[in-house]
Amino acid sequence: MENNLKSNKKQLLFNIITGALAGVLVFVSLTVFFTKTYGLTLQEYKDISAFKEFTQKYYYENTDNVDFKTGIRKGIIDSLNDPYSKYLTKEEFDKTMEDTTGEFVGIGVYIAPTENNTIAVVSPIKGSPAEKVGIKSGDIIESINGKKYDAKHMEDAVKQMRGKAGEKVVIGILDKNGKRKEYTLIKSPIHPQTVGSKVIENNIGYIQIISFEGKTAEEFRKNYEDLKKKNVKGLIIDLRSNPGGLVDQVIDIADQILPRASIVYTNNKNDEKEYFNSDEKESITLPIVVLVNEGSASASEILSGALQDNKAATIVGQQTYGKGVIQSVLQMGDDGGLILTTAQYFTPNGHIVHGKGITPDVKVESSQNTKNKDVQLEKAIEVMKDKIK
Repeated sequence: MENNLKSNKKQLLFNIITGALAGVLVFVSLTVFFTKTYGLTLQEYKDISAFKEFTQKYYYENTDNVDFKTGIRKGIIDSLNDPYSKYLTKEEFDKTMEDTTGEFVGIGVYIAPTENNTIAVVSPIKGSPAEKVGIKSGDIIESINGKKYDAKHMEDAVKQMRGKAGEKVVIGILDKNGKRKEYTLIKSPIHPQTVGSKVIENNIGYIQIISFEGKTAEEFRKNYEDLKKKNVKGLIIDLRSNPGGLVDQVIDIADQILPRASIVYTNNKNDEKEYFNSDEKESITLPIVVLVNEGSASASEILSGALQDNKAATIVGQQTYGKGVIQSVLQMGDDGGLILTTAQYFTPNGHIVHGKGITPDVKVESSQNTKNKDVQLEKAIEVMKDKIK
């Protein structure tokens, strides 16, 4: 009897220990599963689930049609407080990808979020309704059709400024002096020509790059070849109010201009650097002057910084916008897509661009320009004449 009791106690103790170990293993397995699958600890997953359940239980309306999954993803990205990172639904993502063609119906502005959670005009598109009424780089879009918008609702603001040709839209603007203005615009088809060229005085070639879209590098090459046939002696590249665009396009153009040289490098939080260099297959040996202003951003700053650091051009104009971070695009199928800031870029000499911009070699403020006189271009021509004497 006593032996049986001892045996039962041992068995019971064994079962308790085995059960406890099994429980620990299950907990560890669940923790590993949720961490690997969702990037969350088990406790974080439980907290989110509990928060969702609480909201569903106590919200005053039915939540059956609420897309909590999208809301959670957007919330995670919003918590980064990075104006350039965003989670997009499939519809939003597809629309964003379509915009890289550069063609749309709207008022014709390139915009960007600011650190103050406002929507800034990086630049109006040349010939667009926005440019015609006088909307300028640095203006803040405060309201659309009487409704106020901030950077967190920029996608909604874009939808209001896009639409069908002929539709009216009222845009409330705060200018650089804090003065409020209101414009009534008619939405129109926007077909921005990304590159244009001509020959100006003293046989100087002039190329304007409006933005860096899907075929900009190809257009640049064609325009430069046309100018070469006209025996130009120097080249002015106008990047004023160019908001940037596709990095591969600006790398291609820098490669066309520079001999073997460093163009730009990126660095992420793990100190993993990626270098972009030009080769010797082609280069431009003519004297070059680059025009920039406060609306020259992102890819424009990559090009002007690369040419400045390699002493391949003289930069004329105003301090640039200062957008020096790189976004990676991840398509997630039916779940939309993610645009995430993953690195910042540096000029060949290691200068930080983000929040600082490119400092011109010859400073000429945009405010000196008038309706009939482009003082910045006149200075660029003056600098070029000295180069080709």
